[in-house]
Amino acid sequence: MFFVGRKDSQIKLRGYRIELGEIERTLARHPHVDAAVVACIERAPLHKALAAFIITSEPPSLFEQLKNELRQQLPDYMVPTLWQRVADFPNTDNGKIDRKRLAENFVADSSLVSPQTQALSDTEQMLLALWMRYLPIKNGRS
Repeated sequence: MFFVGRKDSQIKLRGYRIELGEIERTLARHPHVDAAVVACIERAPLHKALAAFIITSEPPSLFEQLKNELRQQLPDYMVPTLWQRVADFPNTDNGKIDRKRLAENFVADSSLVSPQTQALSDTEQMLLALWMRYLPIKNGRS
């Protein structure tokens, strides 16, 4: 018997169980959101974050409004910290939304580099090298 993982959209992040569908439904109720998908993205080794992918014709300034509204309706740990507007969602062969591909595309987009993912200082490089040596980390920052 092999354990493959969860088939639903429930994740565990920073010790909290999070139902991604609940966040998506809350976002979808907003009049300027055509569709929303939330995924868990690994921004750096052992550092995961919630990312919201939104289909909308509104400017990115809408994201701040959405964050504020989510904070009023959901616990703080369920509010995505990363946001991206997309034209559509990639699908799997079965026609379901491909969350893995969404996450990969987000990480690969160099225009979305945040201050936390820019060049490492000498101290950070030394610490990262030590962590990679003694912890099961394959590479540095994503």
